[in-house]
Amino acid sequence: MQRLEANGLPIGLFPVVEYGRVEVTLGPGDLLVLYTDGITEAANPENDEFGLDRLQAVVQEHAQEPLVALAVAIETALEVFADGTPTATTARW
Repeated sequence: MQRLEANGLPIGLFPVVEYGRVEVTLGPGDLLVLYTDGITEAANPENDEFGLDRLQAVVQEHAQEPLVALAVAIETALEVFADGTPTATTARW
Protein backbone atom coordinates (compact mmCIF):
# COMPACT_ATOMS: atom_id res chain seq x y z
CA MET A 1 0.00 0.00 0.00
CA GLN A 2 1.24 3.44 -0.91
CA ARG A 3 -0.19 6.63 0.51
CA LEU A 4 -0.23 9.61 -1.83
CA GLU A 5 0.22 12.79 0.15
CA ALA A 6 -1.84 15.89 -0.58
CA ASN A 7 0.12 18.63 -2.28
CA GLY A 8 -2.32 21.54 -2.42
CA LEU A 9 -5.53 23.09 -1.21
CA PRO A 10 -8.73 21.03 -1.17
CA ILE A 11 -10.31 20.69 -4.60
CA GLY A 12 -13.15 23.13 -5.17
CA LEU A 13 -12.26 25.44 -2.27
CA PHE A 14 -11.25 28.30 -4.59
CA PRO A 15 -12.17 28.91 -8.24
CA VAL A 16 -8.56 29.07 -9.46
CA VAL A 17 -5.75 27.10 -7.80
CA GLU A 18 -2.54 25.62 -9.13
CA TYR A 19 -1.72 22.14 -7.90
CA GLY A 20 1.49 20.15 -7.85
CA ARG A 21 1.72 17.03 -9.91
CA VAL A 22 2.53 13.48 -8.88
CA GLU A 23 2.54 10.51 -11.20
CA VAL A 24 1.79 6.98 -10.09
CA THR A 25 1.45 4.01 -12.39
CA LEU A 26 -1.50 1.74 -11.68
CA GLY A 27 -1.56 -1.77 -13.03
CA PRO A 28 -4.23 -4.43 -13.42
CA GLY A 29 -5.74 -5.27 -10.05
CA ASP A 30 -4.47 -2.09 -8.37
CA LEU A 31 -6.92 -0.13 -6.28
CA LEU A 32 -7.04 3.64 -5.83
CA VAL A 33 -9.03 4.81 -2.82
CA LEU A 34 -10.05 8.46 -2.62
CA TYR A 35 -11.51 9.74 0.62
CA THR A 36 -12.33 12.98 2.38
CA ASP A 37 -11.40 14.20 5.82
CA GLY A 38 -15.00 13.43 6.79
CA ILE A 39 -13.86 9.81 7.11
CA THR A 40 -10.45 10.21 8.71
CA GLU A 41 -11.55 12.98 11.09
CA ALA A 42 -14.79 11.28 12.19
CA ALA A 43 -14.76 11.02 15.97
CA ASN A 44 -16.08 8.57 18.52
CA PRO A 45 -17.66 9.47 21.89
CA GLU A 46 -14.15 9.77 23.39
CA ASN A 47 -13.28 12.29 20.64
CA ASP A 48 -10.69 9.97 19.06
CA GLU A 49 -10.48 10.27 15.26
CA PHE A 50 -10.98 7.33 12.89
CA GLY A 51 -7.69 8.21 11.19
CA LEU A 52 -5.69 6.92 8.26
CA ASP A 53 -4.46 3.77 9.99
CA ARG A 54 -7.98 2.47 10.60
CA LEU A 55 -9.02 3.36 7.06
CA GLN A 56 -5.96 1.60 5.67
CA ALA A 57 -6.69 -1.52 7.74
CA VAL A 58 -10.27 -1.73 6.41
CA VAL A 59 -9.10 -1.19 2.82
CA GLN A 60 -6.42 -3.87 3.13
CA GLU A 61 -8.88 -6.35 4.61
CA HIS A 62 -11.48 -5.81 1.86
CA ALA A 63 -9.32 -4.80 -1.13
CA GLN A 64 -10.06 -7.99 -3.08
CA GLU A 65 -13.82 -7.68 -2.69
CA PRO A 66 -16.14 -5.86 -5.12
CA LEU A 67 -16.03 -2.07 -4.76
CA VAL A 68 -19.54 -1.95 -3.30
CA ALA A 69 -18.45 -4.37 -0.55
CA LEU A 70 -15.38 -2.24 0.16
CA ALA A 71 -17.53 0.90 0.44
CA VAL A 72 -19.95 -0.89 2.78
CA ALA A 73 -17.03 -2.17 4.89
CA ILE A 74 -15.66 1.37 5.26
CA GLU A 75 -19.09 2.77 6.16
CA THR A 76 -19.69 -0.04 8.66
CA ALA A 77 -16.28 0.36 10.31
CA LEU A 78 -16.89 4.09 10.59
CA GLU A 79 -20.36 3.63 12.12
CA VAL A 80 -19.05 1.09 14.64
CA PHE A 81 -16.13 3.38 15.53
CA ALA A 82 -18.33 6.48 15.87
CA ASP A 83 -20.68 4.54 18.19
CA GLY A 84 -23.59 6.91 17.62
CA THR A 85 -21.56 10.10 17.31
CA PRO A 86 -22.79 11.99 14.22
CA THR A 87 -20.23 12.19 11.42
CA ALA A 88 -20.11 14.00 8.10
CA THR A 89 -20.73 10.66 6.39
CA THR A 90 -23.93 10.00 8.38
CA ALA A 91 -25.36 13.50 7.96
CA ARG A 92 -28.42 13.66 5.75
CA TRP A 93 -28.96 16.95 3.92
